Amino acid sequence: MPKSKDDTLRRFQNEGAARAHAIALLTEHFDLTEEVRASGPPDVSNYVFDAVTICPFSGYILAWEFKRSHLFKSEFANVLRQAIYYRMATIQDPRFPSEMRRRPDACIVFPSWDGLHDDGTLLYDLEASGMRLLASHFRVGVLVEVPKYAGISIAMGESAIWHSWAGWTQNAHGILLGKRPLASRRALD
Repeated sequence: MPKSKDDTLRRFQNEGAARAHAIALLTEHFDLTEEVRASGPPDVSNYVFDAVTICPFSGYILAWEFKRSHLFKSEFANVLRQAIYYRMATIQDPRFPSEMRRRPDACIVFPSWDGLHDDGTLLYDLEASGMRLLASHFRVGVLVEVPKYAGISIAMGESAIWHSWAGWTQNAHGILLGKRPLASRRALD
């Protein structure tokens, strides 16, 4: 089945354009270090985070992944999968001596996907929300532009954890650093 969307519909035609736009938005609020080396599990090759932020007051470490605009569900799924692997990687860059071998607290993707389907007639906004929600369980979020406030937000699943106009939200610490139990915590009878 031919896809009706072509590359001319992308807001960012390539990763470089998306990176430049995101960095312009972020540098007002975060100190970014670009092209940070990291390593994954022993059987995986080395990674390079597009950028890393170490927040001075909160201490949160955020890895950033920039891609061209997504037109299809598979493209967004692939970048979320990549960000999940990046979230499990450890920093191996000499520019971060005190953070060596630490994992980022979250990996943030830009741009997000609005759920428009290949043929332009079906909307997959609920699927896109579900994909973002599932990724948030691995501490992967998205950077979104919020025209209403002329700002940007970082969202993890259905929760915003940071806004350019208000800073970190009250639930950010729990979402980024809270324990994630693997089994029920109900007391045994």
